[in-house]
Amino acid sequence: MKKRVDLLLMEKGLAESRTKAQAYLMSGVVLVDGQKVDKAGTLVEADATVEIKEKSPYVSRGALKIEKAYKEFGLDLKNKVICDIGSSTGGFTDFALQHGAKRVYAIDVGYGQLDQKLREDSRVVVMEKTNFRNVSELPEKIGFFICDVSFISLKKIIPQIKTICHSRPPLSFPRRRESLRRINSGGNLDPRVKPEDDSSCKTQCILLIKPQFEVGKEIADKAKGVIKDEKIQAEVVEDIAKFAEENGFGVMGITESAITGAKGNREFLIWLKL
Repeated sequence: MKKRVDLLLMEKGLAESRTKAQAYLMSGVVLVDGQKVDKAGTLVEADATVEIKEKSPYVSRGALKIEKAYKEFGLDLKNKVICDIGSSTGGFTDFALQHGAKRVYAIDVGYGQLDQKLREDSRVVVMEKTNFRNVSELPEKIGFFICDVSFISLKKIIPQIKTICHSRPPLSFPRRRESLRRINSGGNLDPRVKPEDDSSCKTQCILLIKPQFEVGKEIADKAKGVIKDEKIQAEVVEDIAKFAEENGFGVMGITESAITGAKGNREFLIWLKL
């Protein structure tokens, strides 16, 4: 008899939930009779040997994306109140908690995706079935916004972050130095010069830029959802950086994600201060 591999992972006690099982599969760490399986709906023999070759310390591979920015930019999340926009399974939330966050407001339009471990964590405020664009305030001052959203442009997210932070006067930032434009016209990463830190900043953001959701439907459809053109990637990153500046944010750094999106899309992280 055959069974779905995600359900088999649960039955064998290798995953605490179906969501966690799917996260393992997407990460490419599940082996069935020695062969890698990465699709949750794959049917395998019920008596097959199923194993996880290396367990991630986080609930999902998404944590590896923010980890890159955390290390490269020397970020400090200790005792910070975090807002995780598009929390999904909770990779970003889990990373923040494991690095000292005081509390995380986990916001997502979906329902039932957040890992059970995080649901039971008293430091997590679960805000499911919630569109961030409709959130005008939160109970606490947010020290850090982290964001990984799909099927929506960051241009819809950035102004709402500013709205939530509206209760204090905006800070003044110098324009970016050319060296901060991490992606050149050929799509390659340029050396980053870390700007002077501004300790007066009250809010910081790490936002994941996904070119496939920024280019517009026509280009995305033509590329079948996978943007391989490095020139377009560079233009998208620069466009988001300029948009953030126009909304009063300081662009402190940009880096490429350590891993690609589910379909192989190149993704980038932008560090902002307000």
